[in-house]
Amino acid sequence: MNPILLFGISVVNIALIFYTSAFIIALRKKLVSKLFFSVLITGVFFDMSATTMMIIGSSKGPLTLHGIIGYSSLGLMITEAVNYFLFIRKNGFGNTFSKKSLMVFAFIFIYWVLAYITGATLIMLRN
Repeated sequence: MNPILLFGISVVNIALIFYTSAFIIALRKKLVSKLFFSVLITGVFFDMSATTMMIIGSSKGPLTLHGIIGYSSLGLMITEAVNYFLFIRKNGFGNTFSKKSLMVFAFIFIYWVLAYITGATLIMLRN
């Protein structure tokens, strides 16, 4: 397997750790905190890096079923991070998550995890 692709797979695992941490922080603290936002942004950074490496290292090209699912889940996470950035810029840190906001973040997180599982399953079936 291509070393760039293998490194991308390792980096997406780091993104999973950060996204999961952000989700747990959001559920437990129920506050839009500096910690939550920092962890979420770090996850987005690792996810974008991993996606780039996997595109470069893939022999199948960028437009695969898993690729499209992955791009959409990354796009949703980026959109969510931008929404929180705008919210924080307007209201500051320390505000409570609304039920709707927490549900949207939970949906996006679960969708991202399903994209992750899809990719892991496809890799296992391929080898």
